[in-house]
Amino acid sequence: MEKHILALLGVVMLASLLLSGCQSQSAVVNDQSSKIQLDAHGLVKFVNSSLLQTTDKSKNVVSEKVSWMFENIAGRTISIKIDIQFMDVANHLLYNESKFLYYMNAGYKEQTFTPANYVTLSGVNAAKVDHVVIEVTEIK
Repeated sequence: MEKHILALLGVVMLASLLLSGCQSQSAVVNDQSSKIQLDAHGLVKFVNSSLLQTTDKSKNVVSEKVSWMFENIAGRTISIKIDIQFMDVANHLLYNESKFLYYMNAGYKEQTFTPANYVTLSGVNAAKVDHVVIEVTEIK
């Protein structure tokens, strides 16, 4: 009998610990995929892309997350540098991050989103984002 009470007490304590850090999320996510520009120099094309803007309940922009998947259209194996540039309305650079993709076979299509396929901009500059430029250059 004591074992059952102790086990029940342990489960209740564990559940309360797990739930104590939870808070309601009131963020809204808006898809703005049309604001992504690809400058790929004939190396790749989008299989999928998205630009998601997250706002809080006061409609303040909290973050911008751009994600993509590419298909190699170069007709040969390539290695590429991907520059993700968050731009404001006046085309000023707010944030730049570079990613690299090595030995992408001819015709290869990325199938899933991985951490290598997205960049998130948070903070004050997130509210200033007008569009995102993804520039792809070949690594020789």
